[in-house]
Amino acid sequence: MPVEEFVAGWISGETFFFLLSHHTQWRSGLGPGTPV
Repeated sequence: MPVEEFVAGWISGETFFFLLSHHTQWRSGLGPGTPV
């Protein structure tokens, strides 16, 4: 696997995980900016 594809996949994966986590916290009622 080319390094470029690995980096792109890692970044997109990290971004997706971050958005998913943030969205889940928001739906849980913790609100934005709440420490995990």
